[in-house]
Amino acid sequence: MAISVESNNGFLRLRWSHQKERHTLYLGMKDTKTNRLKAQPLILTIEADIEEGTFDPSLNKYRNQTQSKTTNFSANDLFDKWLGEYKSQLVDERTVKWYKHTKIYLIAALEGRSASGLSSTDAIAFLSHLKKQDLAAQTIKRILQNLKACWDWGIKNGFIQQNIWENLAELIKADPPNRPRPFSDEEVKAIVAGFKKLYPDYEPIIKFLFLTGCRIGEARALQWGDISSDCSRIEIRASMNDRGKRKGTKTHKNRTLVSSEPVRNLLKQLKGRGTQFVFVSDGKAINHRKLAGRWQRVLAKAGIDYRKAYNTRHTFISHALEKGVPPLALASQTGHDTQTLFEYYAGSLPNTAKLPEVFDF
Repeated sequence: MAISVESNNGFLRLRWSHQKERHTLYLGMKDTKTNRLKAQPLILTIEADIEEGTFDPSLNKYRNQTQSKTTNFSANDLFDKWLGEYKSQLVDERTVKWYKHTKIYLIAALEGRSASGLSSTDAIAFLSHLKKQDLAAQTIKRILQNLKACWDWGIKNGFIQQNIWENLAELIKADPPNRPRPFSDEEVKAIVAGFKKLYPDYEPIIKFLFLTGCRIGEARALQWGDISSDCSRIEIRASMNDRGKRKGTKTHKNRTLVSSEPVRNLLKQLKGRGTQFVFVSDGKAINHRKLAGRWQRVLAKAGIDYRKAYNTRHTFISHALEKGVPPLALASQTGHDTQTLFEYYAGSLPNTAKLPEVFDF
């Protein structure tokens, strides 16, 4: 039996086998020569306990000897630190709000508990608590995934030694996500016609959304400085939140769209009005709440089953896939995660593709 010292994402851990069971102990220390030397007394202790038959399979005895500088962090504090210092810098503001729901359940079940003192038994008990809250399986799964990501970050930064949430989300068999219900060609034309009649200032942005699949915030944030002089290229590099503040895109990545002829013609018609933003009403950027209200009224007037304005994005993607646009190219154009696109829009992919002629025998 040998205990190995390994580097895991730049932090030390010990790994060994005993009585056909694999053990891992996270030390919460960065991988340095000094810290590898510091780990040696603990290794000798574990080896001696195994030899003398006093080994603690729960590892709590050895964990207590590797308490990190942040042992006193509560589970809530660790989640706050992960969300505030790390995750909120990478995701959209609305996604951050969703993460905060995870903390509500964390506080309800583990208020004041030390993050480093929690065990896998506590994690299972937390899962049982979630199941009693009448939550959808997919919601429970996402909460557990959030906590695993948080604890992974805590280990990498030396705040805790083990991830009690490891593999727990995999126990949840969630139903597949609801497939988007895109608008038909006739419904799209009726919606555009409705805006042209009732709210002509909003017709251009509605057309643009259906023609590009852009997120609504991205379209609202679009400025003429983001458009090439001939309207052939569009730089998507910002989004606008519900309060009208312009910020980075949801994925924090810029992307370039090459305009189709209908998009180019639309932009050319709007150019030269002397406004900063491409899509305006009364000279100001389109207001999110007003757009949502007008959208609802236009659909009701046209007798179309209500779906949120975000469905313009689903509609563009679904129709593009049906017309044979390659999924990977479409994911790049819309700023979509490729896996999510396949998961949500599989029903729009052709299922009778002809085999390619790769060889000529």
